[in-house]
Amino acid sequence: LLLLLLLVTYYNLLLLLLTKYPHLLLYFLTHLTFSRCDELVQYARERRVKLLIDAEHHCFQPAIDNFVLALQRKHNQDFPYIYQTFQCYKKEALELLALDKERALRENWKFAAKLVRGAYMEYERDEAIKVHQVFPVYLLVLFGLAQFYCWLI
Repeated sequence: LLLLLLLVTYYNLLLLLLTKYPHLLLYFLTHLTFSRCDELVQYARERRVKLLIDAEHHCFQPAIDNFVLALQRKHNQDFPYIYQTFQCYKKEALELLALDKERALRENWKFAAKLVRGAYMEYERDEAIKVHQVFPVYLLVLFGLAQFYCWLI
């Protein structure tokens, strides 16, 4: 009975805190997610396995980019274990790629990237139309790929 009372009290206190300070839940979940990713990278490092982090829809990508950057800074010191994905169909991709490459040189860690054509081109274009924004993507994937090819040469 005492244990049940303690659990209920703890649960109510936690609920009160999260209601009053919802950002605590976000902080807690972010910390938990990063810790789990960090464990996964450690496991991969012990086996010298590379991890390629995939890209997502435009609205989720900044959070993924921040996670990957933090993991690269920590784990890509001597070998490129963590790879960031750049979607070639996005207009901002080349600029972000150059920025990350320059950041890695400046901060002295190994830059690693995966270039993809991109799977969300139609979705991104449709979403931009819905909210009356400029397309964040090229009209044809070919333009994005050509831009990356010229940059790599």
